[in-house]
Amino acid sequence: EKAEEFGGLVLAAMIRGKLRYIGIVTEGISPEMHAELAAEMKSLGRERSFVKTKFSAHWLKPKLMCRVTSGPLKNGTKLKDPAFKERLADAE
Repeated sequence: EKAEEFGGLVLAAMIRGKLRYIGIVTEGISPEMHAELAAEMKSLGRERSFVKTKFSAHWLKPKLMCRVTSGPLKNGTKLKDPAFKERLADAE
């Protein structure tokens, strides 16, 4: 899947000092935000994932940050029905 065609964002959070996969957000991304993120993704690609997952994706350097809303955590570690809320300042 090309960056401009992305269907969702793989989310990671710092847990016990390490970035860990916590879910995928597909809801709540406006067309304007989708275009903005797709444009930035072009320069952030990387070959391998930085978190353990059981799926493939167009992996990015862990720089883009956002706030999501979610139901209670599943299994204590995964977001349930996350929805994009807002873009935050990029990570350094």
